[in-house]
Amino acid sequence: ARHPKAQEAIVRTTKALRRHLHASRWPKPFQVIGVAYCALAGDRVLIADPMGVGKSAVALLRILLGRYLPAVVVAPANVLLNWKDEAGYWRPGVEAYRLDRVDREVPPQGWPGIVLTTWDLLRWHSGLLAAMQPRIVIADECHYALGGDSTLRGRHFMVVASASPRLLMLSGTPLVNKPKDLWRLLHLLDPAAWPSVTIPAFKELGRDDFDRGVQTRLTRRVRTYMIRR
Repeated sequence: ARHPKAQEAIVRTTKALRRHLHASRWPKPFQVIGVAYCALAGDRVLIADPMGVGKSAVALLRILLGRYLPAVVVAPANVLLNWKDEAGYWRPGVEAYRLDRVDREVPPQGWPGIVLTTWDLLRWHSGLLAAMQPRIVIADECHYALGGDSTLRGRHFMVVASASPRLLMLSGTPLVNKPKDLWRLLHLLDPAAWPSVTIPAFKELGRDDFDRGVQTRLTRRVRTYMIRR
């Protein structure tokens, strides 16, 4: 937040939030910074803050400021109700539709609301969700899709994500087992920017004698895609 462009983005975000939110519903300072970071980074980012600090609020506020509807949220089944409650808090008046069963209908293209679905249901609904042409896709606990195109869940997620120009990926554990896990998330986020030729740099971090220069260059590049506080 010390960078001049970051400071300008925070100021713009604060002014925009004041036009949309009542003082009683004002987000925490680090959440405002998160919203500003998303805008500054082009709304294709990985928010890797620890669990319980309001990543969902950042995502919903980004929907609010960008007027990104329809929106699709993919989350674990056990937090779908929490997402619906938070959507009602930060986006009152906008319908949050729970696509929580195989037999539920997917809203049509242009439907002005938020569709909430689970990682396990993507295999049945990914094509229809993509046909909605969502203006933004939010992937909560995005490490569920680790493996990218090589896994069924990852492939169906990419069908939905590729239909939208914006993608916010949320995970408090971007490194589940090894440094390559972070590459897999970044590859899902932007396959063109993180092709397979970039994997060796992440593998290098797992070595005891890793190259500090590689680490520094990788950190600078990852910083433009990921924020972690």
